[in-house]
Formats: sequence, C-alpha cells, structure tokens
Amino acid sequence: MVIGEQYYQNEMDIKNKTVAIDSRSNSKLVHGFVRQLVDQKTGYLLAKPPTISSDNKNFSKQLNNLLDKSFLRTFKNLGKDAINKGIGWLHIFINENGVLAFKRVPSTEVIPLWADTDHTQLDAVIRIYELSSFEGTEAKTITKVEYWDTTGIKYFTYESGEIVADERGSHFTVNEQQYNWSKVPFVAFKYNDIEQPLVSMIKSLVDDFNSQASVNSDILKDLPDLIYILKGYGGQDLADFITNLKNYRVIETAAEEGNTVDKIQTTPDTTAVENTLERLRRNIIEFGRGVDFANLNIGNATGVGLRFRYSDLDMDCNMLETEFQASFEQLLWFIKVYFNMAGLGNFKEYKSNITFNRDIIINERDVIEMCKNSVSLVSIETILENHPWVNDVIAELKRIEKEREADPYYESMSKANE
Repeated sequence: MVIGEQYYQNEMDIKNKTVAIDSRSNSKLVHGFVRQLVDQKTGYLLAKPPTISSDNKNFSKQLNNLLDKSFLRTFKNLGKDAINKGIGWLHIFINENGVLAFKRVPSTEVIPLWADTDHTQLDAVIRIYELSSFEGTEAKTITKVEYWDTTGIKYFTYESGEIVADERGSHFTVNEQQYNWSKVPFVAFKYNDIEQPLVSMIKSLVDDFNSQASVNSDILKDLPDLIYILKGYGGQDLADFITNLKNYRVIETAAEEGNTVDKIQTTPDTTAVENTLERLRRNIIEFGRGVDFANLNIGNATGVGLRFRYSDLDMDCNMLETEFQASFEQLLWFIKVYFNMAGLGNFKEYKSNITFNRDIIINERDVIEMCKNSVSLVSIETILENHPWVNDVIAELKRIEKEREADPYYESMSKANE
C-alpha cells in the first residue's frame, strides 16, 4: 500500500540511485506511469457521476439528495485508493447534525478482521493512526488504536510498546442517546477480488524503465563528442582521468618516444536503448491494462474500433465495477437503516441500481442511432442512461414529462404510434 502511494506520487526507487565517482553524472529520471494508469482508470470509470436509480421514486429521490457531489468526489477518490493500495475504506457515521455522512479512511490505518475467507463480511475493524500534540514546547506523537465491532468502539493508546485502554464508545450519538449499527460501519472498496494493487503488477517494469533511461542519460552527458589522446604527458589517477575527460575532453597517456596528440570521435548508438525503452513502455501499458495513447490513432474509428482500442482498460474496469457494485450494496444497507430511522421512508424491500457512466471516446452518431432503434424495445429510462447527451436521467425524465404536458404534438404522436 505504501509503495503504491509512493509510486503514484512519483517517489520511486530510482531516487536512491548512486554512482561510485562524484564527478560522474547521476540522473534520476522518474516516469509517472503509475499515476498515468491510475488516473486513466479512475477517470474512465468514475470521473463522470454515476446514475443512481430505484424502482421506488421516493427512494430514488432520497438517494440522489444524500449522495450529492461531495459523496461522488469521495466515491471517485475511493477508486484511486483501491487501485493504488488494493483496497479503499469508507467509514459511515452520523454527523453532529444528525445526518448520515461518509469519510475515506487511509487504507494503511485499517486492519480488517474478516468473518469469511472471501473477505465480504466484517467481524471487526482495528484502526491505528497517529496524532501530534505538544507538552509545553515539545512536540509529541501519540499512536491511537480503535477497535470497532457491532457492540461499539474500544479506544486505546499505544505508547512505549504497550497498549493502554482509554474508554468505550458507541458508533454514533443522536440527541445525547448512543446507538450502534448492527454491522461494522466500514465498507471495503476493492480493486479486484484478491485486493492486489496496480503497482505490484508493473513496478519492476517501471523501475527498469527509469534505470535504463537514467543510465542512458548519464552516458550521453558524460560521453564527449570528441576525445583528445595526449601521448607522452604522464599518467594520472582515475579521479583526475574522469575529471579531465569530462571537463577538458582530454586523455593523458605516457609514451616511449615523443609527444603526440590523437583524436577519437565518439558517436553513441542509442538505437538499442530506444528499442528497449519502447518495449518496456508498451509492456507497462499492456500489463497495467491501460490505453496506449502514444500509438492510438483515433481517426474515423467506428464504435467497434474504439472499443477494441479500449479493451484492456475495459476489462480491468469491469472487474473494478463488479467490486464497487457489491460494495455499494453494502453501503445501501446503512442508507436504508438511516432513512427509516430519520423518518424519510422504509425502503427495506426496494432495490437500487448504480450505473457507471464511462468516459470513453465514442462515435455519438452510432450511439444515438442505437438509442433511437431501441425505442419500444427497452424502457425510456434505460435509453436515457445510455444516451451520450444525458447526464441526469431523472432530470431528463422530468423535462420530457413537462414538454409532453405543454406540447400537444407528443400526444398526437403517441396516438399515431398506437
């Protein structure tokens, strides 16, 4: 998890690169492949607001009011956490205003105690985090430990190798009354079923790319275009040799007879290095399951052609979407309990769907034509969910209903179709 976050922030192993001689170049070239692939997947699947709907209009309305833009930003960042660290965590709680709220918890702070081998149900969660405080003018770091289960929270302090119990608490408080959820109020959002982060699949390739590019850069910096060989001017130690070669483009050697000056023309062949770097770049994109925009010729590609170019990214995001759909179902349980508790409605028996609106380059004409041809085959709501011009299905349905009430054309067309 730590490595995934570091590589996303371009803090890579190449920054520890050293050279034996101080006068030699020491390039540390960092290439942000991990950030590129993580942002590509997150942007593709989660950048556009998902469509949240239900077969109950009131439930759908309450859901969309609760899961506002702030939640959607949290949802997108959970995707980034999942891809970087294998798993992201969402904490569900009731805030000081008595409203259901959501908070991302750093994955490195959470130790889940799973009830099953598939890691779908939680028995408990241990959370470990650090707080900074001052004793007088001296800064001090305190390690806090929380144990969450269905009976509440146990608080501890970890100090000097020992855990000291602090107090007990409930999951939330409303009107000074303490309550606990009947489930542990944490929901896991996974990148895949084995909770494996992206960096574990491409780190060695990224490290090799950084190393090859940095060493090649060193060679090009340190290798002069022209070297003079001075014979008969005495020998030098290695440090002086490198310094003179780099600064003065000169090599001094001892000669038996006379003093001569020769020249060596240096023409570095970078073809092999460039081929290696290109192969590594392609492998990183391929095994990272991204889209290679460097070689992506969109042109006048049809919808099928575009889908083919996005196939690897689509496959990876399909698995991510499956995991997020399951996590959203777990989140819905808390939402339904809250709605019932707050008097907003009992929606226990109603289902809700979340549709991810992927941000793919599409041939709009093809999609609109397919939507048009689907009329009377599927519901108008399904068509609107897939129409490239519709961002908010509910709002669009209201506009259509309003236009039908105001314009007799719709009524006449409806009768003609009958």
